[in-house]
Amino acid sequence: MSTEATVLRGSKPLITAGAMVAGLMAFLDISIVNVALNDIRANFGTPLDQIAWVSTAYAMANITIIPISGWLLRRFGFRRYYAASILIFTAASALCGLAWNLPSLVCFRILQGLGGGAIIPTSQSVLFSRYPEEQHGMAGALFAIGAITGPLLGPTVGGYLVEWSSWHWIFFINVPLGLSAAWIAWTQIEQPTFVSDRSPVDRFGIALLAVGMVSLQYGDRVHAPSAARRSRERRRALSELPVPARRDRDRMAGLRRRGEP
Repeated sequence: MSTEATVLRGSKPLITAGAMVAGLMAFLDISIVNVALNDIRANFGTPLDQIAWVSTAYAMANITIIPISGWLLRRFGFRRYYAASILIFTAASALCGLAWNLPSLVCFRILQGLGGGAIIPTSQSVLFSRYPEEQHGMAGALFAIGAITGPLLGPTVGGYLVEWSSWHWIFFINVPLGLSAAWIAWTQIEQPTFVSDRSPVDRFGIALLAVGMVSLQYGDRVHAPSAARRSRERRRALSELPVPARRDRDRMAGLRRRGEP
């Protein structure tokens, strides 16, 4: 048995089930909210151009916490860090369902995204650390089930909950699942050889990485669609110009400097 296989002890079936449920929740919430955006917008009276922040906030929080999850895991250990991340995600899910306006929902989605971003890499680490090296392929496949099916099931599950109940339940559904997964993590995961890593961390580098990744995500979700729309409008306007005008390089250069076609 490899050294890595001895990192964790505990009931393999329960730990596997808990990791799969936790990972599925985190991946599910990437897409489950999309089908409820119109209902949320109608409930809060939110402008169309602002409701996308419900999805964007979760994604940006996700990518902020993932790069430092390895260091946090070494600092606090599997059981404490994993159980805490699941509880944060679960509590934030309940708060999202109780949100009273768009700013409160976005804030709770950020908190939920931090928990979900911590769950995703840690669930995989839990599975790999509980299974012996020769079974890592199976452990990876088990993790992939949640990674693949979560985003695919999100719109279907979300649509069903919105149709038969209300948008609040796309968040409340995480509460019983999250509490079960957190209980498994706290009671079943044993890490007998754990020693807290007290080595210093490059806080400035982590902050720069987080800012850079959030900026890329923000640009992709907020500015890229409007840039693509402007590009299409310019091409359409260009096609409406007379052919002789399009062949006049000086005129076309002047139009482009002015932000026209």
